[in-house]
Amino acid sequence: VASEQAPSSPEMHLIDYFNIVRKRKWTVIACFVCVVCVATLWLLKTKPVYMATTQIMIESPSSFINKMADVTYSDTKDLTFYQTQYKLLMSRSLARKALEDLGLAKDVGVGSYLSGLKVVPVRDTRLVSISFLSTSPEMAARMANAHAHAFIARSAQLQHRVSEQALDWLKTQVQNQKARIGNSHKVV
Repeated sequence: VASEQAPSSPEMHLIDYFNIVRKRKWTVIACFVCVVCVATLWLLKTKPVYMATTQIMIESPSSFINKMADVTYSDTKDLTFYQTQYKLLMSRSLARKALEDLGLAKDVGVGSYLSGLKVVPVRDTRLVSISFLSTSPEMAARMANAHAHAFIARSAQLQHRVSEQALDWLKTQVQNQKARIGNSHKVV
């Protein structure tokens, strides 16, 4: 009569694992202490990095009246305008201006400044978040705010220049029209 026997395979139970750990307890304790020491040293050595964020609203210079007067107006013009503004916010010249405004142009390089700068458009709005990373929370806030102020000042300056050019063009047109009216009166 053949009897069936289960193949003999040693099964490991939880108690067996515990016994292995107990036999090697000093090795386990030494590894645990090493990991804790390395992690503690790393945490103590690492400087905290702070991020300050400010938001600005970018308005297209084309107002409602301009949009109504411009039959060919399209949203792609707005998209191009905003993409241009985002690129200007990340420009080296604007970074240099912000550093000059802070009085740090000699101390901080533009490349270093730009590496801490982050410009992110807020989805489905005309807002843009300008963030700056620094090991000093005060410096991070000062740099984010200085960058926003420099951008706003540059945009206002550009808008002023465009307005002056438009005013000069209008003056020229008025003078031309006056001359044409004067010539028309002479003819009549």
